[in-house]
Amino acid sequence: MMRTYEGRTAISAVAILISICLIGGCVTANAPNKPNKPVSGPVSQMTPLEKAHPLLAMELRKLPELQDGLTSGEGIALDRITALYFREKAGFDRAFQQMYKEGLPERRKYSAPLQALFWMAEEGPFPENLLGQFSVIYLLEHAWTFGPRLGRDPWKDYDTVMDRLSSPRLVHHYVSRQINYTDWWTVMGYDKDHGHPRQVFRYKNGDCLYISSFVVEALVRNGYKAMSEEKPALRAVDAWHMVAVFYENGKKYIIDDGRAYPRGIMDYQDYY
Repeated sequence: MMRTYEGRTAISAVAILISICLIGGCVTANAPNKPNKPVSGPVSQMTPLEKAHPLLAMELRKLPELQDGLTSGEGIALDRITALYFREKAGFDRAFQQMYKEGLPERRKYSAPLQALFWMAEEGPFPENLLGQFSVIYLLEHAWTFGPRLGRDPWKDYDTVMDRLSSPRLVHHYVSRQINYTDWWTVMGYDKDHGHPRQVFRYKNGDCLYISSFVVEALVRNGYKAMSEEKPALRAVDAWHMVAVFYENGKKYIIDDGRAYPRGIMDYQDYY
């Protein structure tokens, strides 16, 4: 944050107000999608998967792509996922556990990594040795191309994207690749009292206050306890710096992506 005309008391009040707003009701937390049982399209291929791996089948049915029934292309994607599961059960189980545990299953709308796998299945056969080298980040690097796919753009709508950014690692992956840090005086219509996540999304830039507010809104929406927090200035011309703080599995973390060289996720006590 690059303001020298604000005192620390006023700045601290801003951070507190942001936290209260984000945690106290300005952001509506998600609830999981209900597993849908499509009434049209080629649904028979789900039957063996539901018998062999009910949790995987249920998580697939929560995906936005399956909430309105199945197209033929989506049916082919399900065929590919089912074939991959039965061909490499042990490897698929390990990969699915990583996908399932990314985020808070009881709070997120759906599993974003599983959606990424579904996107890959829609676009063609899976890469060789996908499961052997599997990680969530590997999956995102291949599936999250941040542009139109199959005639539609899944990255255009704000609420759709915020629902997808359902864990700290997913938010950091998106911000570090899509949001550019800029000094506060270059932010269009800058509001010195509040960050504006929708503006960050629209213009793909922001200062530390704006970017931390974007991160916090995504996390709160997906069930995390999160807030913006003031830290000492990074440069002599700065009055202070803002980061996003969140809790996961009883531990406190920081995401410091609102800077020219994002630091990403770290234990709270390791920040300095």
